[in-house]
Amino acid sequence: MQSDVSNTEMELRLPSSAQAAGMARHAIYPLKLAAPDVVEDILLLVTELVTNSYRHAGVSQSGWIDLHLTTRNELVRVEVHDQGPGFRVAGRTVGADMGGGWGLHLIDHLTDRWGVAHDGHTCVWFEIDRI
Repeated sequence: MQSDVSNTEMELRLPSSAQAAGMARHAIYPLKLAAPDVVEDILLLVTELVTNSYRHAGVSQSGWIDLHLTTRNELVRVEVHDQGPGFRVAGRTVGADMGGGWGLHLIDHLTDRWGVAHDGHTCVWFEIDRI
């Protein structure tokens, strides 16, 4: 049975640092009470996206990563924004490094919708249906 979480929203600005993913997990952990049905997937996927922003966006140490999370009874939406120039989405290929590069693969398989937007910054977003 899911809880009534009709207006849970969170916005968090994280430093572009190795600690950003842990800070994001810590900040959204209380979601465990509001959305126990999806919180483990959300924690994993947020960790992947924030880590990707830190490692691959080319943002300076004085830069930022923004996390936006919206929870409704029917869905959870997460957006991770960074100051990077964006990237081209490419699927995993045979012979790809098995030790890394799983973030977007996991997003594709664990979410109902996801995408990448570029508007001077980069936003990777996903939604998980709850009904």
